[in-house]
Amino acid sequence: MKLKVKISLVCVLLFVSMMLSAVSVYADCTLPDIVHLGTGKGDWVLPENYDGFLVKSVNPFEITKVNGLDLVTTKKSNEVWASTQFTETLITLYDSEVNFGTLQAGDNVTLVIIDDNVDSRETVIAGADGYVYASIANQPGLISYITFQVAQTDTYKVVTHDSIGFVKACVSHSTDVPEELEPLPLIKVFLPWASY
Repeated sequence: MKLKVKISLVCVLLFVSMMLSAVSVYADCTLPDIVHLGTGKGDWVLPENYDGFLVKSVNPFEITKVNGLDLVTTKKSNEVWASTQFTETLITLYDSEVNFGTLQAGDNVTLVIIDDNVDSRETVIAGADGYVYASIANQPGLISYITFQVAQTDTYKVVTHDSIGFVKACVSHSTDVPEELEPLPLIKVFLPWASY
């Protein structure tokens, strides 16, 4: 019995410590340059000045990083991008959310996501209570670069009902060095959606 309690307590403490470490500070915070190369089966060549491929697979959904100067995809459902800053964290979300942590009023946030399809499945930037601050518009090439200024201090997150790859986010304060946000996957929560 004591062993089960100790294991449970360790798991809870690990989860809480992960939840509290959503933001890391970096001196240089720039978003990667990403280009959509295409869809389906094919032979792909990495464009000059790019560091690697991002490849979407379905069943199960995942976006993986692939090193090398060329790539062969074998499925019609594959999506292929080339990206700079290839050592960065890539988080895939499917009908889920990713936490930014608390942002202060006046902060400037830039982020990039991929594979946000043009359909009825919405991707939004929301507060802790589910209040939607911004809806992310789908972009050509399934790449969305988003820039916004934080209107009020709150805990922010990206919530999606689609399948997306959350590539990177940066936040800068008026008097601080830019911070690079390392999103932390959260337990899947279904939030009530309301139209505003």
